[in-house]
Amino acid sequence: MQLKNGLIVFCNKFVQFYHLTTRERIFREEWEKLSKYRRAKLVVSYPRRLTAVMLPKAEVEETLKRIQTHKGVIGTIVVNAEGIPIRTTLDNSTTVQYAGLLHQLTMKARSTVRDIDPQNDLTFLRIRSKKHEIMVAPDKEYLLIVIQNPSE
Repeated sequence: MQLKNGLIVFCNKFVQFYHLTTRERIFREEWEKLSKYRRAKLVVSYPRRLTAVMLPKAEVEETLKRIQTHKGVIGTIVVNAEGIPIRTTLDNSTTVQYAGLLHQLTMKARSTVRDIDPQNDLTFLRIRSKKHEIMVAPDKEYLLIVIQNPSE
């Protein structure tokens, strides 16, 4: 059993290394295609661009923590435009189920709203059942899904 686990760990690390080296090779090839002036400009602006990416991420984390502390909240899920969960407070199987189904439902609801009025768009979706209340806040690139117990 230890050998099997060791092989699995080794294989996982090898796959990660392979993908990393492939990405690095592609990055180097693309980097070489850029002019020296453009490369220098990118290097100089890197700290500013990194800060611009990191600040929103911190704000998102803070917002998700604040939502999670509300009474009755069971979990939160952030889903990308393809319906893939990228952040969750729920277990894996529950997350995959909610993400897939609610992504489809949200896209259908958005399509319905636009069919009724092409100038309109879906801004919020709320579903209430006997056991749970599911709230979906769609954005261009992400969906925020919050599941809560409505009786609490």
